[in-house]
Amino acid sequence: MSHAQRGDYESAEREYKQAIELDANNIYPHDGLGFIYALQNRLGEAEEEFAKVLQIDPSYAPAHYKLGKIFFIRQEYDEAFNSYQKAIEANPKYFPAHHGLGIIYMQTQDRAKAAEHFKAVIALNPNYGPSRYRLGMIYLEEGAYSQAIEELRQAAKLVANEPSIHFVLGNAYMAIGKLAEAAEAFHKTLQLEPNWAEVHDKLGLVYTDQSLALLGAVMADQDKLTAAVEEHRKAVELAPENGWFQHNLGMAYERQRQYDEAAEQFIKALAVNPDMAYTRYRLGMIYSRDKKYQEAIEEYQQAIQLEPDRSVFHYALGAVYAKIGRAEEAIGKFKKAIELDYYNAEAHFGLANAYLKQGKGEEGAKGMEIFKKLREGNIADLEQRVALVPDNPKYHGELAAHYTQQGRYIKAINEYKLAIGLDPHNLEYLRLLQDAYIKAGRYREAEEQQEIIQSLDAKRQQTPTP
Repeated sequence: MSHAQRGDYESAEREYKQAIELDANNIYPHDGLGFIYALQNRLGEAEEEFAKVLQIDPSYAPAHYKLGKIFFIRQEYDEAFNSYQKAIEANPKYFPAHHGLGIIYMQTQDRAKAAEHFKAVIALNPNYGPSRYRLGMIYLEEGAYSQAIEELRQAAKLVANEPSIHFVLGNAYMAIGKLAEAAEAFHKTLQLEPNWAEVHDKLGLVYTDQSLALLGAVMADQDKLTAAVEEHRKAVELAPENGWFQHNLGMAYERQRQYDEAAEQFIKALAVNPDMAYTRYRLGMIYSRDKKYQEAIEEYQQAIQLEPDRSVFHYALGAVYAKIGRAEEAIGKFKKAIELDYYNAEAHFGLANAYLKQGKGEEGAKGMEIFKKLREGNIADLEQRVALVPDNPKYHGELAAHYTQQGRYIKAINEYKLAIGLDPHNLEYLRLLQDAYIKAGRYREAEEQQEIIQSLDAKRQQTPTP
């Protein structure tokens, strides 16, 4: 084995063959030779040697497992599954085979069975980091954030030099609004893998959240925003073909009020992927700000064509129509925005104003009353209630809803994440978090949230009613 450890495969191969000549029925030289072949990607020869091991001793679990690994590499998953099963039948305590089965079940999206096998590994060998990592991933996908973080933290200690573990741990922290911990995990990832574009992008989002979390957009921490721009720039440099990375850099520029740079970046994102509705929406907002109303209308219309059920898109188009005197079209769009999201306070305000400008005082007053009610709420009392009872998801959800109504979207996102951390299967919180992401311009995360909602919804429909 010392030759193999030094990378001297030729000498190792020669010695194993000599040992086989001396005793052809000794399984260990065959097993060692198969391993040397596998290290050199000589999979056919490796398979032959492991098969010889099993001809001599069919109960030798490591050979079944190694055959399974070869089949897995070839994407012959049924054969790999059978080999791993035989390894476990030969030795139920042979934990690598349980890990292999867990990986196969993950590929077939059977998370429950995958988790069973990873838990079996941990019961047999609590210090096997790869299984803790995979189990943590399953918990994260299912919204069990506390369990995910616990497994991923253990995995990060056991396999400290694996960047993927730190990255997934960062995502888990980010999912429940633990921004400092998320930043630390992403920094560790980049120490190990400096050119991982997605990690730079995620770290940029964390910096943005940190900049806005305390005081909101008006008094954002400019140092954090500058750091966010730098991280998003790195992501774009490393993966210029990724439209979302381009979009997020545009958002970072926009938050720094560098509107020309933001517009340029959104245009680049749309050159990569013309079907990014949210990017068209943000570009439309910049055009509207610059009084380029026709360009804004065109972008909003295309955004609506791509995503017709987004209340904010209809509201934005209505606002432009109102500015250029197309009152009836503005009213129509404000009504559509309210139909899609009754709690869109801006749409109620826009509709009320449009009615008042038409001399429809009663309708205007009614709209203003609704707007004021949506904006009301004693934030201080709600914040105090959350501080006193931090483990009540309902309180976090109510506080998040009020933050959303006041346009404090980053704080709303963090409160919804805390609510979900306490009540991970609450579809209402998940949907409201998605809406807050959209209003905050975090469209990629909104799409990811939609996938989580669909997955949880599908699982509920498959569960028989008692």
